[in-house]
Amino acid sequence: MDYDDDADGISDLDDSAPLDRNSDYDSDGLTDGYETDNGLNPMDASDGGVDSDGDGIRDADELLLGLNPNDASDGASSDTDNDGVTNGEEILAGTNPLDANEYDADMDGVLGIYDVDDNDPHSDTDNDGLADVQETQNGYDPLDPSDVDYSIDDNNDGIPDIFALLQSNLPAEGTISVGNWQLGLSQLTHMPEFTYTEFVNTPRQIHFDLSNLTGDVSYEFIVHFAEDNSGRLELLGLRNNAEGINTNWAIRFEQGAGNMGATKFGEADYTFAPVNGESIASPYGDPVHLVVIGRNGKTEAWVNGVQVGEISANAILIDDANTPLGINDGNVQGDDGIYAFAAYNRALPVEEIQFLHRKALSIYFDSDNDGLYDVVDPDDDNDGVNDINDRFPFDASEWADIDGDGIGDNADTNLNDGPLADVDSDGILNSVDPDADNDGISNDIEIAAGFDPYDASDIDFSIDSNNDGFADIWLTLQAALSSGGGIDIPGWSAHVAAANNPPEVVVDTFVNQSSQHMLNLSALAGDVTYEFVVNFVTDPNNSLAIFGNSASGWSLRFEQWRNLNTLGATQYGAGDYTITALAGQSVASPYGAPAHLVYVTRSGSSEVWVNGVQVGELNHAILLNHTSVPLGIMEGSVQGDEGIYGFAAYNHALSAVELSAAYEKAMGIDQDTDGDGIFDRLDPDDDNDGYLDNGEPDTTGYGTGQVVY
Repeated sequence: MDYDDDADGISDLDDSAPLDRNSDYDSDGLTDGYETDNGLNPMDASDGGVDSDGDGIRDADELLLGLNPNDASDGASSDTDNDGVTNGEEILAGTNPLDANEYDADMDGVLGIYDVDDNDPHSDTDNDGLADVQETQNGYDPLDPSDVDYSIDDNNDGIPDIFALLQSNLPAEGTISVGNWQLGLSQLTHMPEFTYTEFVNTPRQIHFDLSNLTGDVSYEFIVHFAEDNSGRLELLGLRNNAEGINTNWAIRFEQGAGNMGATKFGEADYTFAPVNGESIASPYGDPVHLVVIGRNGKTEAWVNGVQVGEISANAILIDDANTPLGINDGNVQGDDGIYAFAAYNRALPVEEIQFLHRKALSIYFDSDNDGLYDVVDPDDDNDGVNDINDRFPFDASEWADIDGDGIGDNADTNLNDGPLADVDSDGILNSVDPDADNDGISNDIEIAAGFDPYDASDIDFSIDSNNDGFADIWLTLQAALSSGGGIDIPGWSAHVAAANNPPEVVVDTFVNQSSQHMLNLSALAGDVTYEFVVNFVTDPNNSLAIFGNSASGWSLRFEQWRNLNTLGATQYGAGDYTITALAGQSVASPYGAPAHLVYVTRSGSSEVWVNGVQVGELNHAILLNHTSVPLGIMEGSVQGDEGIYGFAAYNHALSAVELSAAYEKAMGIDQDTDGDGIFDRLDPDDDNDGYLDNGEPDTTGYGTGQVVY
């Protein structure tokens, strides 16, 4: 006799649907059959948060949406339907990451294909005076300009009744509003790494993979605990060896004795120390917005938008791949629990903490004291200009800023010195014009030298105090430039992007963690180049691998692993190779200063270049061309500002000229191509051919460096 007819891991006696393996016995979002097939427990809801491929989306969500729970390429940071919105953002907004015509990035109820601004829920797509999100929340159509009647004012107070209706429908102040909090998240510059909005009131109710978190972090909770039922209350993290749960830290709503705290397992149970006279008592009673932050070596506790406590000399970091969220220690009753949670890979600034607090707990302002909360008031400062058209919606004395300099037109003494003006009338806005005043000197150099980039008259090319034939102004400008010989990633990145044959992949962000970036290099074949801009000061481990792993076939090593202090490469299954030095060159690992390091595969063998010079070779053709090649500190350790500052992979072997130029750009090496005494990065005509580098004739003579009267 078959006691499990649908082979879903649950006996027919216990199974509410014994012939349906797609049922979900433990209601964790995963079908019983899927859990059984993948080694999970179909009768345990705590594994509903599993993320098998580590792509930032739970298996349950991937299955629901038609994504692949075993393929990291369709994860939270990917954009599977190529609609400009990441899968993670679409899931948060409740739209389909597989349908390019269905997304709502700002969660205002208007799909992006129709939304006038899908990054702002307070935009007004139908231009009827009400924000899209207000119309959606109050039963109006944000795409119908005729469904709102402003003519009705039954109490003759001068304010259309529609606004009183909108205000009456708002959640009462102090009540939890998870929906408005989610809307607030969509307005942040950087979204959280993880969010969870299901009610949590049991131990270890959901598990998260927080292994992507590093450095400064934030953990945000919306909670309500009416009273203290147990003298302790743990919300995130746990050490339970029997269940294989071993986070480094745990966040405690109550550490004991009625105070908030955090536990660093194996070290101490910390209670927050009060700051600025605030109370660190566990805030039982009313709903609470709680944020715990690891910042600058300390742990901070924020309650309802105010920092109340800290743990000095210890910065919290909960980054375990199996981190439980729940009432992990202590007891709750009724509707007490966690209503929403978010984890951020950064320390939230105070402005964002206070903004999210207001969203989470329905806190409202009335800036102009007209009886309407700002969230529904069309004109918050009562200056006669609705907020949607007011550049200064909380300043009754200003409403316009024609040049975009942040100074209202009523107070601005110069309406041409902002990013939206065009001071030289060349048809290019100041914000995108590299030489806004058209005086021959770029804006950034003028600013560095203390000149006004919007005033063509403040630079004098006629002064030559030493009578050498060159204008003194060039020496003044050149002296203001940052000195060469340091890492210049913006300059290098712009250089490689503008190459005739640019790289297939460029990474121009700082890398100092293992597998920090997974790169798809499947387009590479034959002759290839792998370029690094790095800075490693010390050798703490006698081994340092920076690119690739066993799954990639090869690993490129700043230092080969056998304590040789030598550049190398490992071909897995074949050998650990050190680089053979060319005559008169050194292949020692270039610790101690920034370096430009390049591995080139050319005609069946490999070359190694350091700071524009080939130093060695390897009689093997290095090729890393898998779909997921890791870039990071793959072996060894680094400290401080040590790491990889830039990386590029090319589907061809760079020439000696190209390698030298890339080195000069990466290291900020100053060149003077035409020998006129002006560095190329300052010289408007690098070759003195009478034409400026932008192709225009040099009608001013500035490009020669000579005096111009």
